[in-house]
Amino acid sequence: APRRAPPPVARAGSRVTVEVDLGREGEPAGLQKLSFSPKLDRSDFVLLELALPLGMLIEETADGDIVVNGAMPGYSAAGGYEEPDRVLPGDIVRAVTAYRQILAGAPMWQQLASYTPVGKLETKRLIFRTEGATFADV
Repeated sequence: APRRAPPPVARAGSRVTVEVDLGREGEPAGLQKLSFSPKLDRSDFVLLELALPLGMLIEETADGDIVVNGAMPGYSAAGGYEEPDRVLPGDIVRAVTAYRQILAGAPMWQQLASYTPVGKLETKRLIFRTEGATFADV
């Protein structure tokens, strides 16, 4: 079996909560917690921090999962000499972080009370769960 790098955060059957730091410029800012249940009986949950460009080859399955087909050599998803096999074919992508422009700078109550967008467009780091997402979303 291929070597797994890094080792799993949790083994099959256990619900896992991970913490992701979106930083000062995140939306919402700081540490965010996400909880996941295993999708398969033989699941291990692995938390990866990859640099851009990822070089990860993905597809959307008929069940709606985003699954890894492979990783392009020389990119962060493939790893390197010290940490090979960062992602493996068959891995299910459960969440990703990304930068996106959103309206920011005004409290939520002000946005709701004004009935019009309040604030300015800012690029913020967000976290997206992939359950129910399409290939284009991810």
